[in-house]
Amino acid sequence: MRRLLSLTLAAVTLVTASLVQTAASVGIPEEFIPPHNWELPADPPPTPVRSIQISSIRPEPVWADERREPLPPPRVKSWSRHNPDWRCDEWMPLAREVGWAEEQLPKLSYTIYRETRCRPDQHNPDDPMGGSNGLTQINQFWCKPTRYWPGGWLQTHGILDHCDELYDPRISLTASLALWENSGWTPWFP
Repeated sequence: MRRLLSLTLAAVTLVTASLVQTAASVGIPEEFIPPHNWELPADPPPTPVRSIQISSIRPEPVWADERREPLPPPRVKSWSRHNPDWRCDEWMPLAREVGWAEEQLPKLSYTIYRETRCRPDQHNPDDPMGGSNGLTQINQFWCKPTRYWPGGWLQTHGILDHCDELYDPRISLTASLALWENSGWTPWFP
């Protein structure tokens, strides 16, 4: 920081000296030109720390009303995929049936909950490339023609014929398995 200040002062001094020369060359009297030889003050010597006293600070309680009853503690749900409230276990038998490995099912269950709250009829129009469809919210990019996949990636792999088929839970879980085998969890957790 001190080096930056020194460089800044050096630049200001050069500019000021240049202005002083210009002012003198056009006939401005010297008493009207401000002084231009600034210097940084010396750093104070550091003060040694002999001891530190740590005290706990207790916040003032928040009261629910004028009777001075404390508010109940806030209910915060864990983001963890191991939270039993954040799972879609009803879809795990079908996931096993289409080929998902047992060790991936907890994360798949959490992903389905996070993406659609366990509902296969969901569509997110805000996602790019036409939105995301179905139980695992697969982006329509995967079933649209591209330069590398003229028939669409999912169509080329024989999973579906049209993006609307992603609303079928079996097709959605099969397509998400193919995507997971291709890209890992990146399509859902970039």
